[in-house]
Amino acid sequence: MPHPADLDLRPPGPLGSEGIRLERLGPARFRATLAAARGFPAVPNALQLRVRGAADTPLEIEAVFEHPEPRGQLDEYFHSATPNFATFLPLPWLEPINARRNRLLIPATGWDEFHLGMQFTYPAEALDAHIARWERHPHVRINLLGSSIEGRPIRRITITDTDSPVPLGARWHHYLANQHPGEGNARWRIAGMIDWLLSDEPAAVDLRRRAIVTAVPLLCPDGPANGWRRVNADGIDMNRCFRLEGPDEREQTREAFLFQTELETLHHGPTPVDTLWCMHTWPGIVEPIMDGLGPEFGRQVGDFEALAAAFREHGSPERIKPLRNREQPGMPTTWNGGPRRRYGITTALIEGGGDPAVLDEHRLAGAELMRIIAAFWRGTRAGSPPS
Repeated sequence: MPHPADLDLRPPGPLGSEGIRLERLGPARFRATLAAARGFPAVPNALQLRVRGAADTPLEIEAVFEHPEPRGQLDEYFHSATPNFATFLPLPWLEPINARRNRLLIPATGWDEFHLGMQFTYPAEALDAHIARWERHPHVRINLLGSSIEGRPIRRITITDTDSPVPLGARWHHYLANQHPGEGNARWRIAGMIDWLLSDEPAAVDLRRRAIVTAVPLLCPDGPANGWRRVNADGIDMNRCFRLEGPDEREQTREAFLFQTELETLHHGPTPVDTLWCMHTWPGIVEPIMDGLGPEFGRQVGDFEALAAAFREHGSPERIKPLRNREQPGMPTTWNGGPRRRYGITTALIEGGGDPAVLDEHRLAGAELMRIIAAFWRGTRAGSPPS
């Protein structure tokens, strides 16, 4: 007689949900009571775990969050099952979104073991697999930004053609980052940006010759293993921890201090950041919002309307909404609003893309964003104004 399916929470593992309580309601039915995120008692951790022994067995998992007035919705986003963080089965919730209780039905997958996670989940292990491929490219350099609170490495990816005759200090510097650890779709978007940039497309080859692109795809690598959607081990919202006065190890949580120190060092160095692209998700397709336009606008590059035109020309309307510009930048503690105020650079908040589209659609949206950057930031930062 086959053993019943089992939900496994034993560490270490790529995905988890800190404080979760599991109950078996039947051979293939479970209840998962979610704990609150660190520092946010009304916000649940994500439903994330490992499943064993269910290759031929459909499973039903009821997720529950017991806070009387939840501020975060456990069922805001679809979940997915994956055996390898490359192949995914999207799993919509069975009931209308209600923030307190909902159910997932996982059909028989044929997989002896698989992971259940929020969105198309992208933990540190998935990033490591992509880095192993990217770092074989001659124009890629992988470094450590530092280590997270729980000791996981924070990877920094730098892409530029070191054999190009354009001096490093004359190249545009575009920086990509994902702050919230639960927003896996945003990291797939960054992966799509990097894959396009490393391709043999003439525009990508040209961009590598005249620009530097730096990426931190997972600023909080502790998050996926603990089910934290927005916070780190200190219970700090990872998009509310920029310090307008400058980095301070005593005042900031570790990952924020490391990231802001990087931006500060670059700002005062020979290859300052020109554009900062903060990758997030909310429901719907990708939604780009400019938080501030740097000094290159109207001088080395066109104006906002020209950038909006580049979005229309190189972005697909089924993947990316029309570009919009905020009259005032976001909050000073965000990584889009804060750096705009402190450094005066171009910053963008790239939201949306949180829906269960085909995974390649998220990669393609990233490729289109990188193509837009290549088309609009023409020439070099030391070049002549556009005609």
